[in-house]
Amino acid sequence: MTTSQRHAEISQEFLRHSRDELAAGDLLQASEKAWGAVAHCINSISKQRGWPLGSHRKLIDNARKLILSAGESQETDLLLLRLGAAQMLHKNFYEELMSEDEVCERIANASELVAALKRLDARLKKLLRPKCSLSPADAVRCMRPTCCSRFRLTLGAACSARASR
Repeated sequence: MTTSQRHAEISQEFLRHSRDELAAGDLLQASEKAWGAVAHCINSISKQRGWPLGSHRKLIDNARKLILSAGESQETDLLLLRLGAAQMLHKNFYEELMSEDEVCERIANASELVAALKRLDARLKKLLRPKCSLSPADAVRCMRPTCCSRFRLTLGAACSARASR
């Protein structure tokens, strides 16, 4: 099993554990397990793509890079909102800010975010596969942005679209 596959497996385990902790009334552990599920999902995808790992900032940057690589849409906006809501679960673990209902809603949100990120990753892989022979890690290092579509999607073609808003 690769590290990426292990992250994906842990993500699913943590989603189950978050529901179990919620049912047991431990809102702090439920929050952190749901956040952990999102973090491991992002790490799984990042590892496959050769993106840097190692800090909370890199984790969020990688999630945003993936989400924004799909281009501007309502789905993009929703995923960014879901990501922000998932980060609140992590904050709740330390500051105990949320009621049981809020934690329950955020766990459902985290579950939807994990599923959506996996679908988005799979959709982008299908778009990229026939157009480029470079691995995701090599595409990130490619210095010729016109050589393949993978470069533009990997590094976020949406950046120029955002700048023009």
